[in-house]
Formats: sequence, C-alpha cells, structure tokens
Amino acid sequence: MDNSLFTKAYNLIKAADSILVVTHDNPDGDGIASACLMPKFWNWPEKNSPFTAINQINYPSNFLPHLEKFKTGLADFNYDLVIALDCGHVERTKLEKEILNRRPGQLVIEIDHHPKVKDYADLEIRDSAAAATAEILYYFIKANKITMNKNLANCVLTGIMTDTGNFLYPSTSPQTINIASEMLAKGARLPQIMENTWRNKSVASMKAWGKAMSNLEINKKYNFAFTVLTAADLPPEVSEERPGRYVRLFKQLGQSPRPVIASGNPGR
Repeated sequence: MDNSLFTKAYNLIKAADSILVVTHDNPDGDGIASACLMPKFWNWPEKNSPFTAINQINYPSNFLPHLEKFKTGLADFNYDLVIALDCGHVERTKLEKEILNRRPGQLVIEIDHHPKVKDYADLEIRDSAAAATAEILYYFIKANKITMNKNLANCVLTGIMTDTGNFLYPSTSPQTINIASEMLAKGARLPQIMENTWRNKSVASMKAWGKAMSNLEINKKYNFAFTVLTAADLPPEVSEERPGRYVRLFKQLGQSPRPVIASGNPGR
C-alpha cells in the first residue's frame, strides 16, 4: 500500500469538524469493527461523528468500543467528511443519492478490500489483496504512528477473523496471520471475539442455517453442492449472515464438492 494515501486520509480526518462513518447494509464483523476503531483517529468527544448502518447491530454493547454510535437513520447529511468502510460499492451504503449529490467541499474517503465497482470517493484506499478492511486499517494505524491499544487490537482482530472465517478462507495470507498474532500480543481478546461473533447467532440466523442445510443438494456428476435461499429465508434481522458464509460449512462436505449459494435477497 502507498503510505502517502494513509497520511493524506489522516490529515483530512484531523481537519474535519464533523465526520460520518458509513458501512454497508447488513453489516458484518469487518464493517462493524472497522467503524468502531475509527474514533481513535480523532478527538471523538469533540467531533460530531455518528456511524450509520441500515440494519440493527446485534453485538453486545460492551463487545467493541463505540457500538453505541451506530444509528439506523440520519436526521441530515451535513458532515464535512464521510468515511465509507468495507462497502464494496456506493449502493450498499444506502446513501447513494446523498453521497453522489454531496455539496461542494464535502469529502468522501473510501477504505475497502473489495474490487472497485465505480468511482465515487475523493480519496480511495483499496487493497483487494487484503483479507479484510480491518487489515487495511492496521496499516493505516502503522503508517500514521497511532498507538495500538487493546481496543484497537480487538477491532482489527475481529474484522480479520470474521472476514476470513476464522482464517479458513483463501484470502488469509501470511501477513494476515502475522497481524492477528500481533493483535493478540497487543491485548486482543480472542475468547470474547469468538463468543460474540461465531457463537453469538440469533434464532433467526440459526433458522436460516437450518433452511440452507435442508435445501442442500449434491450433484455428484459435476461434483458441486448447492442450496437456495429466498428473501424470506434471510429476513432483515439476520444481519450477521451473508450467503457466502455458508460456503465455509459446505466445504466440509465429504469429497469436497464445490459449493454454490443462490440467494433471492438482493445485495446479500
């Protein structure tokens, strides 16, 4: 990554009087944890800096710092700076109209590890080789010489673990493992992360998992497994799941059939 981008972003953050932090709809652990570590980058009690997420956050309030800053609606869009985290594309912010028609002088920073879909930010920090947006923010912290404390370490490790399926996805690199190890040394609480992410499934989420398994079929001729989930199977309250999460489970099937997920819920 180009450290000058991190420096430029940090300067914009420090110069802004009000900051809106945005993550994607149906936010996952990476989007949530990335947002939660952001206030460390400015004097957050002195700045108007809410987070916005369309869906309710299901994590306990004492799990990550600043979870109470998440709002499911905005009274206005009058912020000096908007920071979009882990969104993939502007549509998933659910603020597409506001962002694309922002007033002159209102800036947008995009930080993401997904491939680019369209240009919309004044400053883009993207690394599609990173396992998580939280991994990119780790390099942001290092480049700007920000002190890594326990809360930051917990956020970085949460983002990495949830977006790598606890290090099982191919996106996990040696650098990812090294960063995770460093975060543990800095005080990240692995048992708490596991308890509040992987083991903290809602009843609606478990029902969705059951539906995915119930609909599972295996095509032995072409060696792939598939299931179908409709919009009704993934209601809005199942905000901690995305269809891709089921791939991890299906990869444990015997003879390693290729998993295929078909979802009738747009954007998930």
